[in-house]
Amino acid sequence: MKTCKCGSFAINIDPKKKECDVCYYKNRLFEILAVLNRDGGHYLNEFGIDAAIENGIENFYKVIDDE
Repeated sequence: MKTCKCGSFAINIDPKKKECDVCYYKNRLFEILAVLNRDGGHYLNEFGIDAAIENGIENFYKVIDDE
């Protein structure tokens, strides 16, 4: 079994990125949260995933309601 750069064992690892599917999708989702929270991931780092999701959803609906 191969090891991802995060240290976990995985079956599908991109040879160029040395990243497993789970890490790839996690990083992509964290990018979406950073956009929704209008920062570079700082909110997620400070308050955690649950708060970042809730705040991101609130921010999204504020933008939609303003249109």
